[in-house]
Amino acid sequence: MDHHAVGYLSVIYILLINTRVQSIGELILHIHFKCILRIVFKWQYCK
Repeated sequence: MDHHAVGYLSVIYILLINTRVQSIGELILHIHFKCILRIVFKWQYCK
């Protein structure tokens, strides 16, 4: 993934949070997003 992919994921994340889904759904998305960021940054640093 490059910076464009990270920006794309960030936009999706912000839009999903703004729609105020169910609390459980938000929590899952939040955790999932953190995992994605962790994987992306880890990949960038390992490169």
